[in-house]
Amino acid sequence: AGVGLAGELGVGVTIVAETMPQKIRGYGTSILAATGVLGAVVAGMVGDIFYWRHAFWVGGALGILLLLLRIGTYESEMFVNAYQSKNERGNILKLLRNKASRKTYVLSLLVGIPVFFVVTILMQMAPSLAEELNINGAVTTGKAVVYIYLGLACGDVLCGVVSQKLKSRKKAIGIFQVASLLISLVYLNLHNQSNTLFYVVCFIMGISTGYWIVMITMGAEQFGTNIRATVATTIPNFVRGAAIPISMLYGFIGGLEKFTIIQAAIITGLFCFAIAIYANFALPETFHKDLDYLE
Repeated sequence: AGVGLAGELGVGVTIVAETMPQKIRGYGTSILAATGVLGAVVAGMVGDIFYWRHAFWVGGALGILLLLLRIGTYESEMFVNAYQSKNERGNILKLLRNKASRKTYVLSLLVGIPVFFVVTILMQMAPSLAEELNINGAVTTGKAVVYIYLGLACGDVLCGVVSQKLKSRKKAIGIFQVASLLISLVYLNLHNQSNTLFYVVCFIMGISTGYWIVMITMGAEQFGTNIRATVATTIPNFVRGAAIPISMLYGFIGGLEKFTIIQAAIITGLFCFAIAIYANFALPETFHKDLDYLE
């Protein structure tokens, strides 16, 4: 299932970016992402309501429906032209051989690290963190997933709108990165508060972390048509893979006797956000870039 889903978002973003006018493509990719993120919300609800085997049947049925819908999807004209040109397509080594392309690619990856700090540590560890913060009332991972992903869906749309209004991908991402850092620190300092306030902060944190799709869009806009889908597919998947070193770092710091799990989360988060904010600052702006070219 993971292998099958891995290419969905990147290819979807690429098709939308290549088929919509430059002035409004940010809106298109944001709507795409928000709709997809809502799937996680539905999954959280289904998981709470149904026995897990029945939940899998629901997911499988929706997957088949999606497959039927995909039959009607058409290729972008840019890709068709690239295909007819017989130019080499999808070779990730093109990114690694060229120093400038390699640097841009790595920076594009690093921009998204805080998203998976929030998802992997702050969301998945919500019950443990809530217990350490002495939150009043039960806190479950399922509910944290629902509230954070509802926020992410709203944030994906909002960040896309902000990038369109500011006519800048970088500025929109920078604003959301700083907001996400601040609300994450608030989340980790909710000592002795109610679980209602805890979930409200989860929702706001999801909104502030919703620059995910603008990040993928900006990464796709950095490269030519013959390598764009490869970039847009690998960036989110390698960033997802960052959950492993993030978890290892958190586990290492939390394992030291002088740090609590809250302090470990703060230190890990500050490290992740520092890297991502620098990466966003170092990348070139792509908002006005014409995408009809080859590497």
